[in-house]
Amino acid sequence: MKKIIALALLSIILIACDETKVEKQATLITYDEITSDIGYPWFDNFYTEYTPVDSLVEQIKESYKEVDDTFLIFASMTCGCDEEKEFPKYLKVLHEAGIYGTIIYNTQDISYTHPYQDQITLTKLPSVYKLSSSGEIVYSVSDSLYKFIDPLIEPEDTDQENDAIEKAILESLEK
Repeated sequence: MKKIIALALLSIILIACDETKVEKQATLITYDEITSDIGYPWFDNFYTEYTPVDSLVEQIKESYKEVDDTFLIFASMTCGCDEEKEFPKYLKVLHEAGIYGTIIYNTQDISYTHPYQDQITLTKLPSVYKLSSSGEIVYSVSDSLYKFIDPLIEPEDTDQENDAIEKAILESLEK
């Protein structure tokens, strides 16, 4: 009887100690879900506060081809941290240019799995890509963003940050 009890206890301990790794996955989310969920109040603040450069938005409108161009964004919805301020700005520029079919994935961390991991490895959030008409990633908008920002100039001292997102999106449409 003691052996049966000991064996049962050992089985319970082994089952309880099973460290099955649960793979964390990015989840598809819509703009409407972001703006209607009380968990993302920071998003509306940054979206509303940002004023895109009109002349660049017009160029984006002219360059955008709905049949050929789709944007894909990976962002963390956990907070309105400094790096996440970019995400609402990207969407604001796209919306002002009349671009609403953006695919958005909520990913809390760059290690989360996602449907495009055979094409890209996320290195930061948010990450923004332009897709071809066949769904292939053809351009990293977020990676090109930094070539439009001079690291020697503080963003508060210039309008360079106010047009970098627009310039990066426009450049992606010209590729």
